[in-house]
Amino acid sequence: DLRVGVVRQTLRRLPDGRWRVQAIGEGADLARLAERGFAVEPVEALDAAEAALAATLGAERPSGRVAGYMDVDEVDRRLSALSGPPYGAVTELTTLPQATWEGRACHALRIGTGPTGICVLGGVHAREWGSADIVVAFAERLLRALAASRGVAIGRRRFTAAQVARLVEDATIYLCPQVNPDGRHHSFTVDPMWRKNRRPGAAA
Repeated sequence: DLRVGVVRQTLRRLPDGRWRVQAIGEGADLARLAERGFAVEPVEALDAAEAALAATLGAERPSGRVAGYMDVDEVDRRLSALSGPPYGAVTELTTLPQATWEGRACHALRIGTGPTGICVLGGVHAREWGSADIVVAFAERLLRALAASRGVAIGRRRFTAAQVARLVEDATIYLCPQVNPDGRHHSFTVDPMWRKNRRPGAAA
């Protein structure tokens, strides 16, 4: 009678003999687990965060979405949403100075202002659709955790709220989820196996 999804690959035995596993569920179902004697530790409030993001982006489902992946425009919308409230104090959206061959703009999101620079690129190879989504998801999870003063669980690794805050304080993270938007669009709409950008090769 409980609707809780268990991430089985995170199951591990603790030194005291108990078992720990990550799960996803509504607050009411998690509360009922606690009532039945399970130790429940909230990590991320995904429901509220996703609802807030959906309200920012609008309810319209992008027509270019392929098999659950974000198209070029949706990547840009979600990146832009992360540069505004409630994250604007620690983020900045930058448009790179050079347009692509087909006239598209590439955007980067800066998180933090610390002395250590970190650059994360996605979408280099057009047909590797997941990389842009992964970079955007990383930004969303990091900023949600920071705003809520909570930790993050990724696989078997757990990062405390203090570690999340320290990352943003000590580093400047530049995220550019799609450095090849022309190729991504072509791979989505014309040739799924397309790998390069759209600039014509030099004549032999």
